[in-house]
Amino acid sequence: MKTAIISNIVNVNFSNISIQSSAQNFIEMILGYKKIPYPLIQLKNAKKINNNNDKFVAIITACELSVKEFYINKLPDLGILLEEVSSPPVVKLLGNMFLKYFSKEFPKELRKKLDGLIRIRNKIVHTSDISVSFEENHECYIRVLKIVNFLNKLEDNGYYNNWYDEEISLIPQGISTSQIEISDKLKSDISNSKLEFNMTIDNSIDSSIIYHD
Repeated sequence: MKTAIISNIVNVNFSNISIQSSAQNFIEMILGYKKIPYPLIQLKNAKKINNNNDKFVAIITACELSVKEFYINKLPDLGILLEEVSSPPVVKLLGNMFLKYFSKEFPKELRKKLDGLIRIRNKIVHTSDISVSFEENHECYIRVLKIVNFLNKLEDNGYYNNWYDEEISLIPQGISTSQIEISDKLKSDISNSKLEFNMTIDNSIDSSIIYHD
């Protein structure tokens, strides 16, 4: 009998140690002057979903909601049309159309990756022969978080976070284990006590019987 413990990262969190930078935003929320954007709530709730496929779909839905709300807030007349669309063509909305209306080019690489993620979502919804991994969900979450963050910055709604622009990577270490790598800026802010980092690890036992002649 050969027994080994397999460790898999299931959650990664960063917390702002100092709340002074967001204190005004927090006060306005308490007083009812400001609400947390629903796409951010949807994105956070997606982390609680256990099924990987369902989680992936929920993350992409949060992205679609974010793009739709951005257009509705910035262009109310066009927003009336988008309100009737359950799944807006977000890749197109973040392309030439975005540049035309807002005089700001959306990051091409981020839009290209979103296109690939939406294709995976469509396969999950319309077929039953695809199963996304934890690493794919993590990649999807990070990309969508960057998209939502970019839109929050342009909308100037108080929810832009410069830490979200930093890269977080999961490097597979075998079949079901991963190693996390973070950017130099995040490492520096953690070491300078500006940011707190923690992660949840799931340990499972892998047992196999080996027969000897």
